[in-house]
Amino acid sequence: MKCVAALLVAVLVLASVAVERADADVFAALRDCAKNSNLSQDKLQKACNGELPKDEELKNYQCYTKCVQQLVGIMSAEGAVDPVKSAQTLVDEKQRKEMEDIAKQCKFDDMKGATCEKAFAVDQCYSEKNNVMYKNNCNDLMSKTFPA
Repeated sequence: MKCVAALLVAVLVLASVAVERADADVFAALRDCAKNSNLSQDKLQKACNGELPKDEELKNYQCYTKCVQQLVGIMSAEGAVDPVKSAQTLVDEKQRKEMEDIAKQCKFDDMKGATCEKAFAVDQCYSEKNNVMYKNNCNDLMSKTFPA
């Protein structure tokens, strides 16, 4: 019985470490993509709340969404969107089923290739389907990625 309890504790610890590592990977992707896209934390924070950049910065933001989606495994190199990975990566456990349902509606399979425009369309679709969940999770990710 003690062996079973010890094994259970070990599994829970490993699961916790895996979640922390996955979160760290997401935060690293957000930071790297922001840097590569020349977007400030302020611009990203505003985008979370629906205030999208204009002109050339909008193109940068679109490519930022592609960069993030590809680095965390939501979008493949070919442009296929994985709803399960979206749910596992972008929201907490309580919201995963709803996020997976939303992501299934936002795959944009008719848009061919892994383009910045497709990634942006996916991102905006998520926002349109549940704006409150999108804003809350986006702001939460930003605060954890760029702590004050």
